[in-house]
Amino acid sequence: MGDRSAVVEDPGDRIKVVSNLALERLLMAAPVAVGVALVLGVVVGQFSLDDPMYLSGLFTVLVALVVFQGFARRIPDSFERLQTRQVVRPTDRAKFADFKKGTTRLLNHPIGIVFGVMFVAFALLRFVVVGVFDLFTGPGTYSFDAYWPLLLTMVAESLLGLALGLVLWRMLVVAMKVRELGDRFDLQVQLNHPDKCGGFRPLGDLCLWNALLVTVPAIYLGVWVVLAPTLQDKAGKFIYGTTYVELHSAFLVFLAVLAPVTFLWPLWSIHAEMLRESARLRAEVDQAGQQIDRLSRDLLDRSSELSADEAAAIAHDLEVRQENYKLTERIPTWPIDLNLALKFGTSQVIPLLGLTGLSSPIVDAIDRFGSFLSNSS
Repeated sequence: MGDRSAVVEDPGDRIKVVSNLALERLLMAAPVAVGVALVLGVVVGQFSLDDPMYLSGLFTVLVALVVFQGFARRIPDSFERLQTRQVVRPTDRAKFADFKKGTTRLLNHPIGIVFGVMFVAFALLRFVVVGVFDLFTGPGTYSFDAYWPLLLTMVAESLLGLALGLVLWRMLVVAMKVRELGDRFDLQVQLNHPDKCGGFRPLGDLCLWNALLVTVPAIYLGVWVVLAPTLQDKAGKFIYGTTYVELHSAFLVFLAVLAPVTFLWPLWSIHAEMLRESARLRAEVDQAGQQIDRLSRDLLDRSSELSADEAAAIAHDLEVRQENYKLTERIPTWPIDLNLALKFGTSQVIPLLGLTGLSSPIVDAIDRFGSFLSNSS
């Protein structure tokens, strides 16, 4: 057996997405906490069904955090698989180990906390409008019993804001590191690899998950851009009207641009590296084509001189070479395949419907569902 020492993984080199135990537990517990809050809030009546925008917003956060769990698991595995497949050349093993250590350091850089604090501030901002701080600063006597659910919600949303800030920082780091990978390493395309991406599909899948994290809130915004102006209560009064439409539309446009950028921008350097490798391999494939041509001409020119067995042997050799040529002539130049691209394109349809006039059937269906909720509350 050959020497496989170049692809043996050192567990100490694996990328650690969250190295701080407290933050790791926060990110793991956040989706569970949101789910419990949704159930208990509806059951005990703390979250009114008359505010479906808030309820669906919490559900969107829940989905985003669940998607992040899948994304986080794939980060170390995706980079390890590149080394196992020898897409990263064995001669670059030491440099790649340093790259992974640098990725761990950047993922856990203190600036991630800054992002979390920004989201906490954003979460607290709405409570200024609600008036919860009157409990501490307003005149008169305030009942703690009346305010404690709101205070509890304020603390919970602050923790969720911290978690979402940490998630956003890790999304940015992964995008930067995938981009750096193509610029820093001399990558090696695997000809005829089963993933149909030259062995690079783990990176394409990783960037797709990164983009899906952007798509989740975009879907929420797209739905409410369409639904908010139409939703009425049982008395026929519009619940939201156009109050949030402009704000949601602005965020939706931003996310609609950010999602494909998050998907394609990191992969562009990988694509460029695959193109360079493809050009080198193309010369070898073309040489194989020339050998097929010479063999075909030789078989034609010497057809009268060759015995039946000799002609059959050359014909068999020619057939094998032609099959090999067919397998190697399609050299992949993107770390994504058609099915992956279609999945990503489909994920963008729902948000964009909110900005077009093509969504009336969906609007009607959502409107009927919203009326059902209003009438049943």
